Amino acid sequence: MIGALLAAPTIDATKETGGGGRCAGGEAGPLDEPLAEDKLPEPATIELSAERVARLLGAPLDETNEPLPFRATVGILVASILGVIVFCSLAGMALWVVVGFFGVFYALAIALARVRAELGPPYHELIRINPREFMVDTFGSRMLRAPNLMGMTFLYGYNRCNRAHPMPTQIEAFKMAERSGTNPRRVFQAIVLATVVGAVATFWAYLDITYRYGVSGVLNGWIRHSGWESFRPLQGWIQNPQRPG
Repeated sequence: MIGALLAAPTIDATKETGGGGRCAGGEAGPLDEPLAEDKLPEPATIELSAERVARLLGAPLDETNEPLPFRATVGILVASILGVIVFCSLAGMALWVVVGFFGVFYALAIALARVRAELGPPYHELIRINPREFMVDTFGSRMLRAPNLMGMTFLYGYNRCNRAHPMPTQIEAFKMAERSGTNPRRVFQAIVLATVVGAVATFWAYLDITYRYGVSGVLNGWIRHSGWESFRPLQGWIQNPQRPG
């Protein structure tokens, strides 16, 4: 691989300058003309390949404009994945179900972020396109069994239709920081703080208003419907196990 990268400038230079060679029959062709000064290979081509080789060899990279050092980012990612696996395992979910569920979730996250970046819609709702539906349709509730179905149901609330997915918003925040010259690490710290405060405030608000006004009383609407939508399919899957499809 390194040899191919080192050879890349030579190949590009040949395409730019024509390279040496003769036509059939030994006659001199246009490719044998002396190289003009303005046709020499661009230094950027060589520098780009050198940068790739440096990355492969583990040379230090410039991380001053990154929200976190690359090693810290990978470390946090690995710790988060392990934390999710441990949490879901303690909830009774099988390892293969956890991997499949969050594999679909992150695939949808990347797709949504890409669509948001390309088209810019502030609202993206995917009805019945979520990890739980995918897992049940693919493997069937009979194969998944009750513990996995219950675990996925409790995780259903934040990926029901992906209307408020955090990844596109976070990417937009970092892009605005890049355009405005804001320190990306400050933006990262603000996102972490907002996530922690927002999570605690949301849990408290739901508990407070539901006990204060009653789910079947003043709040008889979306809050009640969300619980019905989450657990009614679970009842059917457990009582009447289904095959894939």
